[in-house]
Amino acid sequence: MTNLSVLKKISVLAATSVIAVIATNAQASATNFYLGNTIPEAQINSSFSYTEDGISLVATGTQSSGASRSVYQSQFGLGVTTYNSVFGSLITGENQIDGGIALGETLNLTFTKTVKLISATFSRVGYNDDFKLLVDGNQFIAADIPGGSLFDVDVSKFTFTPSPTGNMFGFTVNDGNDDYLVQSVEVELASVPESTSVLGLLAFGAMSAGSMIKRKQQQKVIVKA
Repeated sequence: MTNLSVLKKISVLAATSVIAVIATNAQASATNFYLGNTIPEAQINSSFSYTEDGISLVATGTQSSGASRSVYQSQFGLGVTTYNSVFGSLITGENQIDGGIALGETLNLTFTKTVKLISATFSRVGYNDDFKLLVDGNQFIAADIPGGSLFDVDVSKFTFTPSPTGNMFGFTVNDGNDDYLVQSVEVELASVPESTSVLGLLAFGAMSAGSMIKRKQQQKVIVKA
């Protein structure tokens, strides 16, 4: 067998290994987290936890001073509130992520795994409601929430292009006129293979091909003997 034939076999096997890994990552599907509850009554707590497809997140609230805020949960999604009981849910406007009296309320979604944020769906959206997204504490984007109505009842989806990657995503306000809830987020595991991993696969493929060819050569020697 010529050296050229050996190299061809090694190249084919190594390339097949790399393609298999890339295809596996390409098949990763997005996971949708519905952040609301399924009961008629709103709930208020220091935090809310969710798990989907092996990915977990914890939702907490803060204000611009860094002080903790309670998290409000209804069928429409999550907000931030100063109230410590369900009584506060009667005052709907105070339970959104609000830029009013207490500027800088932030809903923090902390994931146990590094993820890419694909999209967010907002509810109780009014005219000219904006949001800011913080990724691991750093501002990623400030944008207008699509749609909006006079009575703050719109639901709209915002798709992030490009998709930010991190463990903690903070939804906050742009100015004193902003208030909204976050109804759901769509994420995807950030599991793209590193270049070193690809090189490792190439080396592994080459070693496997070399071992296979060596075994065949040994078998031929035994047969001839």
